[in-house]
Amino acid sequence: MDYIKTFSTSLQAEGKSANTIKNYLVAVRQFLKAHKNSLPAITQESIDTFLSGFNSRNQTQNLKKNAIAKFLAFLFDRGHIKQPFKIKIKGISMSEPEYLSIIEQDRFFEALQGNPKHIRDYILFTTMLYTGLRISEVLNLRLKDIQEDCLIIRDSKTGPGKVYMRKKLKPLLDKYLNSLKSPIGRNDFIFQSNQKKRLTERMVQLLIKKYLYRAGIQKDLTPHSLRHTFAARLRQSGSDIEIIQRTLRHKHIQSTMRYSHIKDEDLKQAVERSVDMPKEK
Repeated sequence: MDYIKTFSTSLQAEGKSANTIKNYLVAVRQFLKAHKNSLPAITQESIDTFLSGFNSRNQTQNLKKNAIAKFLAFLFDRGHIKQPFKIKIKGISMSEPEYLSIIEQDRFFEALQGNPKHIRDYILFTTMLYTGLRISEVLNLRLKDIQEDCLIIRDSKTGPGKVYMRKKLKPLLDKYLNSLKSPIGRNDFIFQSNQKKRLTERMVQLLIKKYLYRAGIQKDLTPHSLRHTFAARLRQSGSDIEIIQRTLRHKHIQSTMRYSHIKDEDLKQAVERSVDMPKEK
């Protein structure tokens, strides 16, 4: 029996994203290879030996543990192995996320607007800042995914869903799409390279470093930092943790709790800019 194939099918039935399934299958293949693809060779001792080299504080390795635990549960439920096995997965203490302060965000936007020819970059990063989309989610957006008030997410680590847009974003997206020399078809990716191919994550990583440098921002930020920035702005505007969790589409509230502590300086800036003072008579 092809256990990998049937396990993959069961993950699809659960609604797991293509990216999650891919990562799970990589871990399971490694696990089976260590057991010479023999289920009878799997014992609690062999599992512990296989996992002994894993760093329990490493998120990627904990993901592998999750994958193997789920695979073993799948095998037991289907009767392929006779006993359940235990895999200990320790929680990872998350550091405070790096994000742009309000002043840095303004400088970043100024750098993006500095070259009108690069409207794609401006709209790409604006979309990420206005929606909190993960880099893979924004790069997988197609024309058909742009709705009147939301963006449809079809492939994500947290499954399909939708993200509401600020009213300012839809006209910007429309303007960008209308500015393209070649029209984008319904199933075409919105953000493309000069060769009319989907932008890669590596390209976007290099782009953000370029604009951070132009803005004079000396922080080692990544495209995911824009998602952190979006979450920080939500928190600073008074949104509670549950709203932020739903907006970011976190499965677990622990992931969202990273944003419960915002630096005092940013809180001061948020208060200062929240409402205009009435003019003195």
